[in-house]
Amino acid sequence: MEKRLRVSSTISLILAVISSCWIVFNFAMYELLRPRVVNLEPLGKLEPLANFIWIGYWVFILYHFSAFLTYIFHLQWFRKINVFNILLLISGIFSFLVIFGNWAILGDIGKEYKEGWDTSGEWIILYIFLVINVIFYVMMFIFLVSNLRMLKMKKDIQPVKKDEMVFTVAQYVGIVCGLLGLLWIILNVIVYSGNIRHIKYGMITCILLLLPYIFIVSYWFIIKFRERIEDWYDEKQWKDVARAGFTTLLISIPVMIMLFIATFNTLPGGLFGILWLPFYLFVVLFIFSLSTLYFYSKS
Repeated sequence: MEKRLRVSSTISLILAVISSCWIVFNFAMYELLRPRVVNLEPLGKLEPLANFIWIGYWVFILYHFSAFLTYIFHLQWFRKINVFNILLLISGIFSFLVIFGNWAILGDIGKEYKEGWDTSGEWIILYIFLVINVIFYVMMFIFLVSNLRMLKMKKDIQPVKKDEMVFTVAQYVGIVCGLLGLLWIILNVIVYSGNIRHIKYGMITCILLLLPYIFIVSYWFIIKFRERIEDWYDEKQWKDVARAGFTTLLISIPVMIMLFIATFNTLPGGLFGILWLPFYLFVVLFIFSLSTLYFYSKS
């Protein structure tokens, strides 16, 4: 694990330097492009250089995945979750999401520029997203340098019990992604209700919000793949998961019923528009009862 963390930290640090240089390049390109785009002037020689902005986004995505993996390895090895680590996780999720936001906004700017429309508002959002990326990059750079320094100290680390840090991080990621997803859905319902274009972007954003959680859960499944299901958690973790599952069942069903009643008159046409709640209830009931019976028979 120590070697894995050292290699991962080094790779992430290299990618951090490359990504930081690319962010500086992007900022310089924004400053050169913005006056011409806002004033609807020809881009001239800047147009071929602007294509490198798109290449940089792929580097940013690769860096975020590498950083997230290093973050998991760090917690598995050092077994410490402090305020800085939590803030780093939150800023990392935001930074990952705004990469795709930048992508979408630049695409909109390009289309609106060709149509001769005003793009000044989009540029403000683009700079805000850039600041979010910079905040994460600075925090991650501090984290990576600290990682490598602590590894040089060669402190004796006790083995992690049942990968408890991966288990804990998964819950933090789930909380952040779940909360952001709910806020995003509420924003779309209040602000963009009925706008098909924004509904489409809203669905894409919801999928992107799930990616960090899918990534951490996929990693957890990989490290648990060769173990029996009974050995995936220790006894306390099994009890915690069971309580959380039962609590989710008790709370989610009334919430879905209230949502169904509140929106009944605005439900879309078609069979599934009416039957989505019964479908949800029967699926949850089937899975919960089947899994409970299965685990009870194995105990």
